Amino acid sequence: MNLFAPILRLFRSQSKRPSGRKKDSRIHLCLECLESRTLLNNRFVIPTALVPDNVTNFATLQAALTTAGLAAGNVIQIEPGSTPGNIVNANIPALANLTIQGDPAVAAAEVPAFGVNDAVTIAAAQAGITFQNVKMNLLGGGLTFNANGTVARSVITDNFAGTALNFNAITQGNLLSNVIVANSGAAAGDVVRVNTAAAANNLISGNTFVSTAAVDHVLLHYFGANTITDKVVGNTLIGNSGFSGRPLILVDALGMNGLSIQDNTLRDADSNQVAIAVGVGNQNITIARNTVNLTGATGTAGINVVGGGPNPTSVRLSDNIINTNGHGTGIQFLRTLSGGTLNARVEGNDLHTNLIGVLISGNIAGSVTGIDLGGGSQGSLGGNNFRGFTGVASATAGAIVTSALTADGPISANLNLFGTANPETAIFDQGDTATLADVNAVGNLTGNPAFVQTLYCEFLKRPGDLGTLGDAGGWVSLLNSGTPANTVANAIIRSPEALGLRVDSLYRQFLKRESDPAGRAAFVGLLQTGTTQEGAIKIITTSGEYHLLNGSDGSFVQSLAVNLLNRAAGTTNPTELANWVAMVQAEGRATTVDSFLSSAEYRTVTLQHYYADLLNRSTPPAASEVNAWLGTGLDLLTIEVLFASGPEFQANG
Repeated sequence: MNLFAPILRLFRSQSKRPSGRKKDSRIHLCLECLESRTLLNNRFVIPTALVPDNVTNFATLQAALTTAGLAAGNVIQIEPGSTPGNIVNANIPALANLTIQGDPAVAAAEVPAFGVNDAVTIAAAQAGITFQNVKMNLLGGGLTFNANGTVARSVITDNFAGTALNFNAITQGNLLSNVIVANSGAAAGDVVRVNTAAAANNLISGNTFVSTAAVDHVLLHYFGANTITDKVVGNTLIGNSGFSGRPLILVDALGMNGLSIQDNTLRDADSNQVAIAVGVGNQNITIARNTVNLTGATGTAGINVVGGGPNPTSVRLSDNIINTNGHGTGIQFLRTLSGGTLNARVEGNDLHTNLIGVLISGNIAGSVTGIDLGGGSQGSLGGNNFRGFTGVASATAGAIVTSALTADGPISANLNLFGTANPETAIFDQGDTATLADVNAVGNLTGNPAFVQTLYCEFLKRPGDLGTLGDAGGWVSLLNSGTPANTVANAIIRSPEALGLRVDSLYRQFLKRESDPAGRAAFVGLLQTGTTQEGAIKIITTSGEYHLLNGSDGSFVQSLAVNLLNRAAGTTNPTELANWVAMVQAEGRATTVDSFLSSAEYRTVTLQHYYADLLNRSTPPAASEVNAWLGTGLDLLTIEVLFASGPEFQANG
């Protein structure tokens, strides 16, 4: 259970005050943390200025853990101003459902840190343990969960040569909305490791993984031959520049079945870096709606899938945005063992900015006909975007490249988006000159079908079924009968499906978690009835939940600067942070949020994203272009609709 699931309360203010002045009658969303209402405060680690009684108030976390009287389900709370000290494995009592947390009224970054001096193992008697809203420095060992447990909304720093967190054969481990910084770690090791158990349903969501270590390691490593329903969703993974070779996420097992990796952001500046790697024999692996940015000079790959051997390999790669800065490969398939099957449903992926879009290689005999890039055996709807490939393909560059294959074909690559009238120009296909794997690319999308499919992949995060009137085919029919492009774009972008995904993104960006059904539905309703995207952001950033994530005024201002301006406050003006904090203290958080959202800088940053992400421009827009949009006074979602309605989006989106 996610202990931070919010309670959403909708209320309408009174229509009039006695003075006759109207209050704001719009729906307001009030989000508050469940634990702030129901917490039983059993023990406190108190500020150093206070005198502990060693009954409910303690000077250190170790004392609170080891003094007799704790019971299953108790809570130990670390207060601001305290000095929790360090703990070791032996200090944690054999009690179920124990919670160690920082004061929920302040953000984890503002809670005093405690150290962990050796390896901590959570055993069966300690099942249900929860670490939440704490700041934890791993000095001599990490945390291994041999029983179910939760780590949530915490700041964890890895300062030893080993794995920070290990979910070891458990069925319900939750790693939620944490910041995990690897300052050290074992060479060729892992920062977070999940050894799966049969029927496991672990959730790794909303976390930020950052490596600053001078070693090459995996940020998230999955292994174990089990059928699971684990989800890795909404995380940000940032690799360490200077070390490459091991992927950011590694799925490394024969026979894992059912893992979902979706809506994550992965970044690294190293050469020869892979973002997500899937080993042989894994089945029903879903990798969807991830954004990958690898800016290394050579040899990078967004997603790598290895097949062959006695066990089948099957993956679904859908609606990922992969950018290797023109130096690497978006998606690559490699056969390394003879025999077996390699089935892949590949659809809706944006592969504009790569040297090779899809690479299929390997010199081991075996069929590759199960690789379906559109219209093939796995049911792919196509919609993969290869518009960035306008030159003649070669063995080292092209939209689709087959290399060193002794496998049979054909490989289906129909109903995709190409930047050339003849897709064969952008495909290097050994089957054209030898009895090797052949790529069939027919029915490439142009005109209205291409426009609708691009809208679907961009805003609905899935390819549409162009042959069905109840789906994408209906919009094509309307366009063919004369409906304006702006009308179709507006209807798709403002549909409940698209707005729901937009709300999901706002929750991840600002609240660092997945949206809850009630909150999602309420925000979609607001956006459908006139609330702007800026208005939705204001509701979120002035909520009680956001206040808990960013307790102090300085933390609040920095969060707005990072989330809205993509920079830290104070980088352009040394007095900027102090000025913003003064505004918060004098005029309140709501007014401060309004100032950020209405600023030319925020609107410019957002417009620049539209030019880069919607129009796929490789260079920033001219100042005159941005200023023209700033002068319209339109809200940003309306501007986005106009971007997606124009000829440049239809040609290059």
